[in-house]
Amino acid sequence: EGGLCGALYAAIQYRPDKKEELELVKEFQKRCNGTLCSEIRPLQMMTCTDRVAIAAELLDQLEASK
Repeated sequence: EGGLCGALYAAIQYRPDKKEELELVKEFQKRCNGTLCSEIRPLQMMTCTDRVAIAAELLDQLEASK
């Protein structure tokens, strides 16, 4: 969607609460050096699987903080 990293997009769809979405996006951006696939992939710092793991971890953290 709009070039957003697929892992982040899926996490946002799972957690549609706007406050949680903002928190999720900010933390994902910090850990992955961006939110758009086109800005993250060229860095080759991590694989897509790594980013999926980060998104899942962030979702777990949000769930645990409830």
